[in-house]
Amino acid sequence: GQALKEVATSGADLFRKEMLLLRTEFTDNMHRVREHTVQVALFGGLLLVSVLPLLAFLVIGLGELLEGRYWLSSLIVGVLFAAVGGVTASRALTKIKQDINFERTRNSLERASNSVQSHMQEIKHAIKGDRYGSAHTI
Repeated sequence: GQALKEVATSGADLFRKEMLLLRTEFTDNMHRVREHTVQVALFGGLLLVSVLPLLAFLVIGLGELLEGRYWLSSLIVGVLFAAVGGVTASRALTKIKQDINFERTRNSLERASNSVQSHMQEIKHAIKGDRYGSAHTI
């Protein structure tokens, strides 16, 4: 009975600590996610404004080099910019995903789970020992 009470108390304390850790980690992660999101928005807007004149220059210049085939020039430049933009956006999304993975909480829960399982094994062994006449203390 004492062992079960101790496990229950430990479990309740563990739950409170884990919830506090989760809240803290969530707050920390959201600050980083907000920073990355603001960076993506700001730099994306700046890139959009600065790219438009350069894009026109590239399409016209490449069209002249391709002997007036501006449609081909537009296609080449468009594919190039789509590839660069896709890779850059993918990296930013990966950073956001890394920031919200709750690694510390997950590791802490794993340690706590292992500890509870260990206590439960001790209780099982103590109960089995009492059944067969030997006394074990936890």
